[in-house]
Amino acid sequence: MIVRRGNTLMTISKKLYSTVAALGGVAFLVAGLGAWNLRDVNGMLDETIGKTAVKLDQVNSLRAHSWEMAAAMRGSYVFADLKNPAKVEEAFNDWKAAHKGANEIIAEMRPLLVTEEGRQMLARFESTLGNYATLAQQYIQLCRDGKLDQVQDIASKVLVSLNTLDEIGQEFRGLQLKLLKEAEAEGEKVASRSNWTMAVLACLIAAIAWAATIAVRGINRTLVDSIGSLAESAEQVGGAASQVSASSQSLAQGTSEQAASVEETSSSSEEINSMARANSEKSLAAAALMGQSQQRFVETRNLLDQSVAAMSEINTQSDKIARIIKVIDEIAFQTNILALNAAVEAARAGEAGMGFAVVADEVRNLAQRCAQAAKDTSTLIEESIAKSNDGKAKVDHVADAFTAISDEVNKVKALVDEVSMGSLEQSKGIEQVRKAMTEIEQVTQRAAASAEESASASEELSAQSVALKDVVGRLAAMVGGTADGAAGRPGGEGSWRRSASASRRGAEIG
Repeated sequence: MIVRRGNTLMTISKKLYSTVAALGGVAFLVAGLGAWNLRDVNGMLDETIGKTAVKLDQVNSLRAHSWEMAAAMRGSYVFADLKNPAKVEEAFNDWKAAHKGANEIIAEMRPLLVTEEGRQMLARFESTLGNYATLAQQYIQLCRDGKLDQVQDIASKVLVSLNTLDEIGQEFRGLQLKLLKEAEAEGEKVASRSNWTMAVLACLIAAIAWAATIAVRGINRTLVDSIGSLAESAEQVGGAASQVSASSQSLAQGTSEQAASVEETSSSSEEINSMARANSEKSLAAAALMGQSQQRFVETRNLLDQSVAAMSEINTQSDKIARIIKVIDEIAFQTNILALNAAVEAARAGEAGMGFAVVADEVRNLAQRCAQAAKDTSTLIEESIAKSNDGKAKVDHVADAFTAISDEVNKVKALVDEVSMGSLEQSKGIEQVRKAMTEIEQVTQRAAASAEESASASEELSAQSVALKDVVGRLAAMVGGTADGAAGRPGGEGSWRRSASASRRGAEIG
């Protein structure tokens, strides 16, 4: 029934819109054709009155100026013959005024000419006027000078130029009259076309009115057929509204309880997120401390390596000192032998060698003392080397221990970093869960609000079903019948039942 009702209303709207659109289109067409014809008429009037008539008047003015120039020339001759120079000058001024007026009219006509023939005529007239002006000025100057016997030679040429100007003016006038006749013929065509257009539009309006009458009759029949279906639909809408109201209230209560549960879950997820964030921060702090400890272990290991290197250098220097002491011992031994040999030689010398023997004995004592000192120094150096080797061995053990500790620290740092990364990932995951719970809470709240609105809407729908029954009664009165009368027609009851079934299927699909 809903589908059928929608299609019926769509058909009615299409019919009404089509009728209105057709009438609007005809009105628009009438306005457009009227504007088009008016534009053509305005164009012809502008061309005829605004241009052609003006040009015709200007042609007459040109001819009048040419006659005025001819009269001024004759006047200058007559007044010169009468020995009246003042009148000759007055005639010359009249000629110049007429010549100036002719040039001004030519300048005004030039932009108004649209045909090539007219432009050529104007060019011929302007050229002839220039030749005539040159001859006329010579003619009048001779009259001013009183040389009337020389005027006859120029007068014949001036007369030819004047005749030529008059002939061109007549041709120009004939051309403008021809253009006026053509404009008149075009106006008659436009008037005839407008009459035919209006006749066709009148027929079109009559056809549209006939089609609109048929459409209105069809709409009336459609409304009569739909009133019975609307009556049953109102009953079904009332029953469905009651069911929807009960379901909406139950749904609103369930969604409210669910919203409370979701709110509690959201609060718990917020607390878990806070703890995870704190664990992540502590893991980051522990990772930072492990990094600092690792750096200190590396620095201590470097110091131990430097200490081992220094002890190795001490051993090397001690070996060098021992070799030097050994050389000193050998020198003392050789010195002792030499002193002994000197004492033997001094004894052999007797009295003469006694002083030398004393010196040799002192040298031998010094050599012995030097040898003893070298021996003592060598002993001390050997003890120092032994202690240095023992210290180096202990430092090596300490370095190995630091190396092992450093490796363990690296492993611990790696584990702390993994824990820190895991805490961060856990914090992100919990944050996502919190956001999801927040969205679920919002959706649940909206669902609860929607359920309450649905319950309110279903109550409103029940009231609307009552109003719909009243509308059905008024529609029946408008089309000249009643809903019960429509129901009594053959096929009405079966049609309503099929419509009701279609309505239920449409509601399930919707």
